[in-house]
Amino acid sequence: MISHSSALQPGSHVGDLQINAILGVGAFGITYLATDPAIGTRFALKEYFPSKHVARREDGFLAADDKESAQAFAHGMEAFLNEARLLAALEHPNVVRVLRYFEANGTAYFLMPYYKGQPLHRQLQSKGVFDRDSAKALIIPLMDALEYLHNEGVVHQDIKPANIYMTETGEPVLLDFGVAAAQHQQSALLGSAGYAAPEQASGDGSIGPWTDIYGLAATLYRCLTGRIPVSATERLKALSVAEPDPLTPLKEQLSTAQFGGLIDAIELGLQLQRHDRPR
Repeated sequence: MISHSSALQPGSHVGDLQINAILGVGAFGITYLATDPAIGTRFALKEYFPSKHVARREDGFLAADDKESAQAFAHGMEAFLNEARLLAALEHPNVVRVLRYFEANGTAYFLMPYYKGQPLHRQLQSKGVFDRDSAKALIIPLMDALEYLHNEGVVHQDIKPANIYMTETGEPVLLDFGVAAAQHQQSALLGSAGYAAPEQASGDGSIGPWTDIYGLAATLYRCLTGRIPVSATERLKALSVAEPDPLTPLKEQLSTAQFGGLIDAIELGLQLQRHDRPR
């Protein structure tokens, strides 16, 4: 487990939940393993904790460093709760669930099921690239999840291996809907290099299901080749000066006899023009 001096320590409580362990620490939050003693069930509890702006007092409450940090903290907490509200309204086996969300300790939390497993990017680091069957086992549930999300009017906008959790049983669970929850804000135009579709940098309102198709295709490219795709920005820049697309085609890296139509599907999803991608 990851330790963090500012994290709530095992044995402490947040409302009716007991903290058991620290699962992960990031720049904007801490995730804990927590138990509801009344029913003995374990959950994942995510705490909004932007370490750049706040510190934890001895009583467990968070305190902003100064007025400017207090404003940034309040803005970020609003976005955190927006993500929680979005997820609480969704229900799909391959989309992370938020069971409830609340404010405490001067910050906000949301409660999720506890999945045993590891993020996809960690699995790739330890086990290497996927074969055809593993790739299909990944893509089919995620395509089903995306169809559900898009029918609900939600575009994830940040699909990448770090945002896909692989459970012990091999089921992928899509995480981190912070960009989707902020899709009407400027911050939503980012995504992650190598996985972000070109329209995410344009700010022209062209985000849609095709944006997630690009991210999913880029994720599969990484799973099959071991390489993060060349960013869409670099690809567009090269093409604008009549240079070849710097993204190495899958056909040059994988056996078409083994991967067949999967190669075609991924390369179609990685088309730079959104109108050329599946929707």
